[in-house]
Amino acid sequence: MAGALGASSSMGILSPKQFRKMIQQTFQQYASLREEECVMKFFNTLLGFANIDQETYHCELVQGWNITVDLVIGPKGIQLTSQDAKEESTEATPAPGSGS
Repeated sequence: MAGALGASSSMGILSPKQFRKMIQQTFQQYASLREEECVMKFFNTLLGFANIDQETYHCELVQGWNITVDLVIGPKGIQLTSQDAKEESTEATPAPGSGS
């Protein structure tokens, strides 16, 4: 029953009794773990919801020029991302073979 609490799509079809039972079973799994295992399982679960392995700092590149960037520090090193790059990466691109 690994990751049972992360299955939010199925929560709408569970009765309150089933949901309580699922939570109790999940807690019982954690109760049998050593402290280190419990912490590791928690962080592995958290990784599915948040980028805990990197930090982002919003910075002004040159004072007075109003150029803002995000400085991202993580396991892959230090990256600099501008607002233009973010907009470019979120634009829709035509599918291969669509003729566009």
